[in-house]
Amino acid sequence: MELRTPTAGAQYHWTFDLAPRAPVFLSLMQGWITVFAWLATTATAPYIVATEIQGVVILNYPTYTPQGWHSALMMWAVLAVPVIINIYARRLLAPVEIMGGICHLMFLPAILVTLICLAPRSEASFVFTEFVSGLSGWSNDGVVWSLGLLAVVFPLTGKVFWRKAYLG
Repeated sequence: MELRTPTAGAQYHWTFDLAPRAPVFLSLMQGWITVFAWLATTATAPYIVATEIQGVVILNYPTYTPQGWHSALMMWAVLAVPVIINIYARRLLAPVEIMGGICHLMFLPAILVTLICLAPRSEASFVFTEFVSGLSGWSNDGVVWSLGLLAVVFPLTGKVFWRKAYLG
């Protein structure tokens, strides 16, 4: 379909072209579903950073009891940083991005080497034949497996989502 009708609208345009009934309504719904998917995907980055900060606090302060609103406030604080930089410090944006790229290039090999050298290892038979559950607090093995899969698949969702959103 991408070659037949290349368009930036992708799903909602094709929905209009291919819907058997009510193409206007269905393409409108498809457009709004896409907008909500963009919003949800965009919200995941500050949420992950906020929960990582909260995890470090939990790790270092055992008496801290996390509340849901703590994560929300940390999310807003995380979002405030790029907003402030984009509004008041635009000249810093390029050097900050370059520094971020340099840090990625330097720290990725350092972290990989550290983990490869110092991380505890399990036997291949344990890795591929044993299923460990109950550590997350969930008793259902299906839920535990799905939660474990989420962390592995999540980095791929951005690429897959944006490729599907802009097939044109």
